[in-house]
Formats: sequence, C-alpha cells, structure tokens
Amino acid sequence: MALFGPPNVERLKQRRNLKGLLKALSYRDDAKVRKQAAEALGGLKDAQALPQLLSALDDDEPGVRVASASALGEIGDDRALEPLRAMLIAGLGQGGAQGEPLYEAIVQALGSIGGEGAVEALRGALDTEMESVREAAETSLEALGEPPDVKHWIAMGNWDKCVEIGDSAVDALVDVLGDHELRDGAMNALAGIGLPAVKPLIEILRIKDAVLRNASTAVLANIGKPAVRDLIQALKDDELCGFAASLLGDMGDADAAQPLIETLAGCDHQVRINVYEALAKIGDAGTVELFTESLKDEDSDIRIFSASALGRIRDSRAVEPLIGVLADEERDVCLDAARALGEIGDERAVQPLIDALKQGFMEEAAAEALGKIGDLRALEPLRIAVEETPSHIYPVAKEPYEKLLKISAERQSQTSGDNFGKDE
Repeated sequence: MALFGPPNVERLKQRRNLKGLLKALSYRDDAKVRKQAAEALGGLKDAQALPQLLSALDDDEPGVRVASASALGEIGDDRALEPLRAMLIAGLGQGGAQGEPLYEAIVQALGSIGGEGAVEALRGALDTEMESVREAAETSLEALGEPPDVKHWIAMGNWDKCVEIGDSAVDALVDVLGDHELRDGAMNALAGIGLPAVKPLIEILRIKDAVLRNASTAVLANIGKPAVRDLIQALKDDELCGFAASLLGDMGDADAAQPLIETLAGCDHQVRINVYEALAKIGDAGTVELFTESLKDEDSDIRIFSASALGRIRDSRAVEPLIGVLADEERDVCLDAARALGEIGDERAVQPLIDALKQGFMEEAAAEALGKIGDLRALEPLRIAVEETPSHIYPVAKEPYEKLLKISAERQSQTSGDNFGKDE
C-alpha cells in the first residue's frame, strides 16, 4: 500500500507552490493530476515552468498535451515559440495526427506569444481542414493585427467577412465572379460592399463574357441608387452606354432621365433602343414630349416603348397622339396605345376605343381601357361584345362591361335619390 496519495493540485495551486506543481506535472500514476498541474502552472504564469511544460507536450495523454500547450500560451514566453511552431507545422503536415484539440491549443498559444514566427505558422494553419484550428488561427492573426487576407475568406466562403473588409476586398471578389462555385457568394458580398464596388463592376461590362457581364449587371442592379451616378457617367462611353442605359432603366431613377435623353444624340440603333426602353421604364413626366413625338418614329420598337411610357406617365397631353396610333401598322403599338389611354383615363379616348373594339386583335386592350375610363358611352358596345359577338370575345369584355353596369346602376340610384320628394 502506498504511503502517500497523489498530489493535491488544488492546494498547491492556492499556495502558488511552483515546485510542488512541477512535481505533480510528472506524476505518472494519474494523468488527471498531470493535466490539472499543467493548467495550474499556466495560471501561475511563471517562466520557470517552461522546460517541464515543453516536455509535457510529448505526454502519453492527449489532455495533458493540450493543457501544457495552453499553459505555454498563458505564460507567453517567446522561448516556447519555436517548439510550438515546429510541433504545429509537423502536425499539420501529418493531417493532425495528435488530434484537433492539441493543434487548436498550440495555435491559441502562438497567438498569445506573437512574433514574426508565430504569424508565419498561423498563416500556414489557415489552410487546414480542421475547422477549429483554422478558426483559432483566424482569431489569433486578427488579435496580432495580421488578419487573413480576403482570399482566405473567399476560399472559406465567409462572405460576411469580405463585406466587413470592404473596399480592399473588391478586386479579389471581382476576380472570382467567373468561378461558378464562388460566384453567388462573391456577388452578394460585392452588393453588400456597395459603392466602392460600382466602378470595377462597370468595367466588367466591357468584357466579351456574357456570364461575367450578367453577374456584374445583377450586382449593380442590387446596389441600386448608389450606382446611379457612375452609371450616368458611363453613358458617355460608347462601349458602356448601352449596358448603362439598361441598368438605369431597371433602377427607375428619375435622375437618369435627362442624361439618357442627351445620350440619344449620335448613338447607334441598339443603344437608341436601350435608351428608349430605359426611359419608358422610368416614366418621368419630363419625357412626355419626347415620347409623343417618338410615336411617329420609323422604328416600331421605339413606338412601342413610347406608347408604354406614356401610359406610365399618365399625362393628358399624350391623349391625341396616342389616339393617332390606334391604327398603327404594328399591332403592338396599337395595343400599348390602347392600354396607355386606359391608364390616362381621358374621355376623349372613349369613341376611338369603341371603334377599336371592332378590330379583332384590339378587343381585349380596348375593352380593358374602356373599363378603366368608366364612361357610360362604352356600355352598349361592351354589351354587344359580351352578348352578341363570338364566344371568344366574352371573357375579355365581361369584366369591363360589368364594371360599367355597376357605375350605371350607382348613377341611376343617385339620380333617383336626388329627385325623391320633388314636385312633378
């Protein structure tokens, strides 16, 4: 029977008994005692324990090794740097043979000790597949003022960190837009960074790669308002103006209307189409005269965009010009003109729209427009469309007809109420 029991580590710790704790660290009968001793020595932060703690890194028990590495970090003596660094490099090369907790503890210890050698070793740990070790290396490097570069965060898919880095992350994020596995994350990060990413993204529009251009366009659209100013500047660049016009149209910012109009002077056919489409989407009141005049354009696409835009703007100055193109040779122009007249709601359009009901392809658009205007002159023509014409017309005319029936009934009720009690 043993004359003496195991060392009382807690009591030794309370008495700050360095000699006793060092002896407990070598107590072979109980790994738990050795682990507790290593932890206590870390708390003492006495560099005299350094040799024994370094030796304990080779202990048979994983818990003792981990506690010893942590203790060396708490002591923070740079004499431990090289042994810890060598152990980490060897361990990473062997795929973490001694267990992830040990290398995590070593990484944390290196972060506490610091120095050029520690930073180099910690950067090497960024590539490990051991998640806790990698995260500890990231944290330690940041604490040392040597944070991982953006390429690391991209590789790790930590897009929030890329956004946090901001401006200096933009180029690296742009570089991976061509990678289908990283593209979505990079796009979200660039959108999160916002304005600093706008000019590099606009430059991508010059590239003859549809995937990259589409990615850039999507990010710029997501950024929205902060991108408007630079996109307006891009209208002056012949190579970029078509893309910029389309984006400005999608954003619908009224500030872009006048710069877009100015772009029309001297631009080629496709850019002209893009500009008109953009202006149509924006629907700014200042473009009414441009669009009414463009209803006469020889290009049917321009006429279509113009009619559509005038419906969005809803300015009564457009009524007569729109009536004038209800008989346009291009059917889509006629349809958009009818819809626009319905949006404007001016009674001058009622009879021309009633006449348009007689044109087969115009039935739906003319009926809907008449329903929106709400003039009872359309009631009988719509009744005929519902009750006396071929069955395919019925569905498109029924709703406008019922709407006018309701208006008629309400007006008759109001008239009856106004006349009630009056002398004959």
